[in-house]
Amino acid sequence: MGYRSADFTYTLLLVPPLIYFLISCTSKINLGVRHLLPIYPFLFLLIGNLVTVRLKRHQWAWRTILVAFLSVYFVSAAITYPHYLSYFSEIVGGPKNGARYLTDSNLDWGQELKRLGEFTRQQDIPFLYITYFGQAPMEQYLDDFRYLPTIAEPEKIAALDGWAAISATALFSEDRAYDWLRQRTPTTKIGYAIFVYDLRKEVE
Repeated sequence: MGYRSADFTYTLLLVPPLIYFLISCTSKINLGVRHLLPIYPFLFLLIGNLVTVRLKRHQWAWRTILVAFLSVYFVSAAITYPHYLSYFSEIVGGPKNGARYLTDSNLDWGQELKRLGEFTRQQDIPFLYITYFGQAPMEQYLDDFRYLPTIAEPEKIAALDGWAAISATALFSEDRAYDWLRQRTPTTKIGYAIFVYDLRKEVE
């Protein structure tokens, strides 16, 4: 029996992305899911072929499944708006739990700094202690700020009196420099990428 065109089609759609995926798994550099984006077109074509050709007899069932998945997708998009960069699957609890699993470009590129500035003005916060992960100049969005001390500066931590903000990437960093903040419950979050704490002494 010869090698049918259908077999070649599935080989073409499965083997290249599988090889790429396996090679990606050996990389020591992990900068997010974008490293796997080249396999997506292959998977989309494969799924489309299966649904429209191989599973044609059960199209009504697949249409129902497709509508269900699209409904979940639209609801998820509406809930996450406008913080799409911080999106995480509902399987892990959505973006509110994202920082427990991945940070850096998977969650936090400093995109919430402008909203943090708006929050400080709405709450009439005179200044912030802050550790910010991003490239935007903080003085452009914050009226006044001071740098947040690390766990290696216990005297400065004890002297804190005010509001503090920290990017998720810094809070959950491998060096655990801000573990002292992780023991506290944040007062609020700006999007899902900046955690805000009320450290005023008079409210403790």
